[in-house]
Amino acid sequence: MDIKPTRAEMLEQATAILRSQPVNFNTGGREAVWWCPFHNDAARSGHSGKPNFSINLDTGEWNCFRCGEGGRTLFSLAHRLGSNWEPPENWKDAKFTPRVKEPTKVNYITEALAAGRNAFLTSPAFEYVTRVRGLRPFTATLYGLGYGQPAPPVSKATWEFAKESRMILGKSETWQWAGSVFYADPLTEPTVINCRYIPEEMLPPNERWFEIHANHHTWGDRVVPLGSWRITGQTRVVIVVEGMFDMLVGAQTIAERGLDTDVVCVYTNGSMIAGPVLKWFREHKEYEYVLLPDQDPAGLGGEDANGKFIKGWLQHLKEAIEDEKRIYVVNPPNGKDPDEAFLDGWWPGV
Repeated sequence: MDIKPTRAEMLEQATAILRSQPVNFNTGGREAVWWCPFHNDAARSGHSGKPNFSINLDTGEWNCFRCGEGGRTLFSLAHRLGSNWEPPENWKDAKFTPRVKEPTKVNYITEALAAGRNAFLTSPAFEYVTRVRGLRPFTATLYGLGYGQPAPPVSKATWEFAKESRMILGKSETWQWAGSVFYADPLTEPTVINCRYIPEEMLPPNERWFEIHANHHTWGDRVVPLGSWRITGQTRVVIVVEGMFDMLVGAQTIAERGLDTDVVCVYTNGSMIAGPVLKWFREHKEYEYVLLPDQDPAGLGGEDANGKFIKGWLQHLKEAIEDEKRIYVVNPPNGKDPDEAFLDGWWPGV
C-alpha cells in the first residue's frame, strides 16, 4: 500500500532536488515557488519580476509559467536536472520583492463613462451589440454599456486621469477605446474597463484612425470576476465564462428563463486568469459553479508541439475552486462559444 507523502515531505524532497529553499509560497501553502532552473528566471526580466517555477506539494507536479518546462513528478524533475546540477550563481542574490503597481485611475473617469453611455443609443455601438451580438436593449442598459468616443467631452482632470491609465494615445487627444463598445465593472467606481472594437465598416469615416492589434482592450486591475457585482445573498449558482459578450448574453438568457434570483453569470476577462480572480474563487465556497469553457486549447487546455499538456482556463479554475462536488463543466455544443450557443437556444442542463 502506497503512503502519500505529506506536503512537508514533498517540500523537503523538492528542496533537496533544487538545492535551495523556495522563494515563496502561494495557494494556501499547496504550492512552493522557486526561480526556474531551466532558464535565467532569477534575472527577474519578466513583466512582474517574480519567480515562475511552481511545484505542487500535493502531487509533485512542476511547471514554469514562463518557459513552459514541466512534468508530473519530482522524480521526473530530478531526472531532467541530472545528478550534477547546481543552482545558478545568481540564485543567491535574487531576492524577490514584489513590484509596486501604480494605482489605476479608471474609477475617476465617471465623466467620460457618462458621455459614452449617453451617446450609446444613437451610436454604432448600439447597432453592433443588438444586430451583431444579439443583446436586447434592456440588457445593454442594465450593464451600462457605452460607446467609446474618440474625444469625449470631459474636464481636464478626467482627461489627466485617463492619460495616467494609458487610455489616451501618446500625446494625442484620442482615446484608445475609440470606435468600441465599453463595459465598466462595477458600474460605478469601476476597477476595470473593457472595450470590444466595432468592425471598421460599421463606423463613420475616420472615427478610429489608429490601427488596432486585437479586437479588445482592458484598463484597470482585475481583482474579482467581472459581473460579480450582481451576486446577492440569494445567489446559489454562478455560471463562469471567459469573455464579456459570453457573460452579457448569458445574463440575458438567465433573465429570459426567470432564473436571475438564483443564478448569476460572471466572466474572467480571458483565458489568462488574474491571480486575485483565482483567489476570489478559492475563497467563495458557498456557490455551485457551472464552467463553460471556450472550445479551444486556451479554454480546454491541450498539448503543445512536444506533446506536453498545457493547462487552460478550465484547469486553472478547477484547481482554484478545488471542490469537485461544486463544479459542473459543460461544453457548448458544436464547438461554439457560449454566447453563440445561448443565442441558438441552448442551456447548460445540469
